[in-house]
Amino acid sequence: MTVIWEKAFDICEISQTEQKDGFTSYIIDVKVSHCKWHVSRRYKQFVELHEKMVKEYGVDKNLLPPKKIFGNRSESFICERKKALEHYLQSLIQLFTILPEPLAIFLDFQKYEVRAITAALSETFFSTGEEMLQRGVSYEFTPTQLHAISERLKLGDPSYFKNPKQDIAHLVEFVTQLKHLIIIGSSECLEQSNIIPNELSFDLSLFKSAVTLEVYNCNLAKNLTSVDILRANLKTLIVHKTLENIADILLCGILHWCPITDPLHTWPFWNSITFLNFSHNRITKIHTSIKLLSSVKHIDLSHNEIQVIEHMETLSELSVLNLSHNKIQEVDSLHTRLGNIHSLNLSSNKIKSLQGFSKLFSVSELLLEYNLISSLPEISHISKLPCLETLSLQHNPVTLCVDYRPQVLLLFGSLAPELTLDGLKATEKEIDTVSILQALKQARGENSSSLVNQNLSQGESISNSYNHHQQIQKYQEQNSPG
Repeated sequence: MTVIWEKAFDICEISQTEQKDGFTSYIIDVKVSHCKWHVSRRYKQFVELHEKMVKEYGVDKNLLPPKKIFGNRSESFICERKKALEHYLQSLIQLFTILPEPLAIFLDFQKYEVRAITAALSETFFSTGEEMLQRGVSYEFTPTQLHAISERLKLGDPSYFKNPKQDIAHLVEFVTQLKHLIIIGSSECLEQSNIIPNELSFDLSLFKSAVTLEVYNCNLAKNLTSVDILRANLKTLIVHKTLENIADILLCGILHWCPITDPLHTWPFWNSITFLNFSHNRITKIHTSIKLLSSVKHIDLSHNEIQVIEHMETLSELSVLNLSHNKIQEVDSLHTRLGNIHSLNLSSNKIKSLQGFSKLFSVSELLLEYNLISSLPEISHISKLPCLETLSLQHNPVTLCVDYRPQVLLLFGSLAPELTLDGLKATEKEIDTVSILQALKQARGENSSSLVNQNLSQGESISNSYNHHQQIQKYQEQNSPG
């Protein structure tokens, strides 16, 4: 998108006409450098434009071809008028170095051209910018608008139109104070143009006050050229339907970074980010650049294509991690891959073994729904985790085992009353059952896991263990001191 005017006939021509419900529309093709778009206008809209141009800019009132009452639907007349209206537009364009506002709006420049886009934004922020900033609301920009802002600042002239409300200063004042920025991209052509928003580059150097950045459906590998201004203050980063590589944003603008050889004090840290949500992308690997999130507490990488948990062992502040809906199978020695994690969501993956969870001593919430855990002995690996309060195993094969809930609670022993299993606390009946089985364990001199294995091998239902209650009491009476 450029602002250098070419010859009038290269900028504008009427390529065709369309008949619609009793009137004729003239399709105007507009070209500015490599950008093209078309506009549909009726003759009465030409008249409205012409009245403004005559009144405000002294254009010859006879320049527009006159209205014809009779025969205005004939093919020959429409063809003749098309040529006359094209000549009218080209004549107007020849009169001005920079298009006057009414003509620019008539040709939809405010949708597609750098100066017109920024002028429209400036007028918006002149009217409502201060109120939005005081309310602390977020504002949505498109890559087209951000590209226009980036390009507009490279131009030397102070304004596009003579309207003081459209001065670029109003736009700059707003974006430099905006705290909550949303960017919504598109891979489709912008309205009636050949402009694809996600093919346009932009930087965020003006958004120095931003503490929240949300990005949806963009192509950051092509769009984003610099985020340096955001590294110090950004607290929340949300990116959806955009990323294949985490580094596209975390290392944006960094030409070289090696975590092995570069001194720690030179790393381009994101020092303030505490909440990061990169869910619903196409991420296949957790890139080493995630180490740059030195203060992050909550990470959501759900709904991606990640296979391995890696590069997160140095995130000392991380307490909540969501890796659900990925392709994770191998989870060996998780305590060496994660720090003091409190909540871990690995639902909807391909996990078969829980052995790798056995030393996650800080975890209090473990969500493992929709995996491939098939045996109760696997649960014994997590039964001694001292802080575990919430465990979800729904929709795993193991839940089909006979007396699944009491069997699991038995493995947790004295921790069972405090455990929320699959969304439910243990009932009084379940606690009683566990107590009976624990007594059986003591009587037989067995541990919980071996008793569970024995019950499974014999096909014994725990609900039937109530029948042994008298036997247990008798055994205890016979072996009690005195």
